[in-house]
Amino acid sequence: MSGHRSNERALTCCDPKRSLWQTPIESRAHMELRHLRYFLAVAQTRSFTQAAQLLNVAQPALIVQIRALEDEIGVKLLTRTKRRVELTEAGTHFLQRTVEILDAASKASAEARDVASGYRGTVNLAFIASVGQTLLPAVMRRIRQTAQGLHLKLSEMPSASQITALSRGDIDIGLLRGPVSERGVKTTVLRSDPLMAILPETMALSHKAEVSMRELADKEFILFSRQVAPGLHDLVVTTCLGQGITPNITHLASNYRTILDLVAGDLGVSIQPATKSGPIAQGVVARPIAELSVASDLLLAVRDQPMSSALQLVSDAIVWAVAD
Repeated sequence: MSGHRSNERALTCCDPKRSLWQTPIESRAHMELRHLRYFLAVAQTRSFTQAAQLLNVAQPALIVQIRALEDEIGVKLLTRTKRRVELTEAGTHFLQRTVEILDAASKASAEARDVASGYRGTVNLAFIASVGQTLLPAVMRRIRQTAQGLHLKLSEMPSASQITALSRGDIDIGLLRGPVSERGVKTTVLRSDPLMAILPETMALSHKAEVSMRELADKEFILFSRQVAPGLHDLVVTTCLGQGITPNITHLASNYRTILDLVAGDLGVSIQPATKSGPIAQGVVARPIAELSVASDLLLAVRDQPMSSALQLVSDAIVWAVAD
């Protein structure tokens, strides 16, 4: 019977396929991080007295803990003379591993705290092209200042596609144009951008401080496709009709840059949300529309559920960038 137990213990120690929890209780290690910290203090000071003072523990208790550690490992780590403590060859090797383990434990603890506080992780952020060069750089700077361990994965995406991606869980947060009526999606208005006339700089109207809807009535219009930006498309068309104008829509685009390129190419004009009057792209200017107070809301959209710390941090950074 005793031989059978001996063989079982040998298998336990040597068979890598056996898990810790299959190991007999009496054979399991009881080493704790505090034992490693005790050993490190003694090894660095080469004195039980100084180590005990640094650790704020009684010297006899420290000696007992070090002996317990040596008994558990099964080797002598330290030798004690009248003047100082010396490391054995095994102790020198164990010291190197002790430093590595304590350093790894410290980093793991810090990373766990960072994850819990939102300072580490990945957040998938989708945005419409019109904010890519204006709002996003400020958001990225804010994140780098406050949470260097947080990674933002950016995707340019039309408003309608963002709502679908949010519902599927493909993205975590979106910057888009409203309105949004999708169930399960929560939105916050970041700002309201006035509708302005988007004109080629070669057009005579582009040199005026503001233009009227009547001056745009005979122009060819370039708008977002309703499929990719239904809210903005409907807002522009409704605004025109409300002013007694039926827009002559000759081109539909799925991308903001495409609209700007077509306008720059003198293929028509557009009405889009803008944050300022003046040049907004090469060959393109934005001008206020006289007596028009219609605006389009820029929204922050997330799933209607509790946000993670990382997602809350990104949301706060976006709000900060808009207000800055």
